[in-house]
Amino acid sequence: MANTHSTTLVKASNQSWNCPDHSSLDLTTTATWEFYIKPSSAISSGGLWGLITKDDISTQRSYAIDYYNNSGTRLLRIGVTSNGASTYEENSLAYTLPVSTWTHIAITYKGSNSYGSRFEFFVNGVSQGNGAVAGSGVASIWNGTANLSIGNYIGYPSLCADAQFDEVRIWNTVRTASQISTNYNVELTGSESGLVAYYKFANNANDSTTNANNLTGVNSPTFTTDVPFSGGGGGGPTNYPALLLMNNPA
Repeated sequence: MANTHSTTLVKASNQSWNCPDHSSLDLTTTATWEFYIKPSSAISSGGLWGLITKDDISTQRSYAIDYYNNSGTRLLRIGVTSNGASTYEENSLAYTLPVSTWTHIAITYKGSNSYGSRFEFFVNGVSQGNGAVAGSGVASIWNGTANLSIGNYIGYPSLCADAQFDEVRIWNTVRTASQISTNYNVELTGSESGLVAYYKFANNANDSTTNANNLTGVNSPTFTTDVPFSGGGGGGPTNYPALLLMNNPA
């Protein structure tokens, strides 16, 4: 199968995608999130972009992946809660997403691991380790009712991302390093075991799994034929800069 399209979100237009809560999106003790991202601009100091979130920043917080500029230090972050609100565990990886370049991000979660080692980050198929930890230990993710959002936090237009997205995959299993490195630049069928939502953005925002977690656009996001890989896969992301794997500086 050919990867033909991606989606473009414009921060100035408060664009994002979302879908209603569904039981298939209620991850508990194991999970993997994957996506390609191509920032259209550099994130400003103090800026926060929601990337993949099921989190209303209130009382229905389950999981959230975002990108944060902490006074010049760019961080990829993931947070999960065990009670929907204040009890959380957050891991962050110091990493600057290169502007106008496709980068593949994957994050795994294994609740049975000890505090500080539950998450593992991958960039372009290569493990970056666990990242820096904050908060309390969370061995099981809260089953919240917040909508899923791609490119934002639900209800917070100021936190929209300014970027293209492609190949967004959500799993209820921990993908192995080999599975991630082998398949991150290969289009899937949607029937893979553990895959609960899969957005190819092939000129639409439908879920390619049987769960039908189809996305609805907020403020008319668009599609483009600019993609991180073409054909059936192989060759890695296009515009891939060498030596941008480990904790590159802000």
